[in-house]
Amino acid sequence: MKVFSIFLLLMLVGCSSPDEPKTELEKETAVEDRATVFDPLVRSLDKAKAVEDIVMQQKRDMDAALKRLEGEEEDSEE
Repeated sequence: MKVFSIFLLLMLVGCSSPDEPKTELEKETAVEDRATVFDPLVRSLDKAKAVEDIVMQQKRDMDAALKRLEGEEEDSEE
């Protein structure tokens, strides 16, 4: 029974959660440890999405400007 109790104690200690990082440096290191080989690809996709958003906003602005110009041309024909 004593061996079983020691075994249970060791299992509980082994399954406990690790301590949380306490300093900013340890937190940054913990984030860096989670880096994967796909991070450069993910960053590239994020940049592409950001550029797409900028281009789409420029297109909306251009469409709005063209509609304003078309509206002015219709008014000047009357």
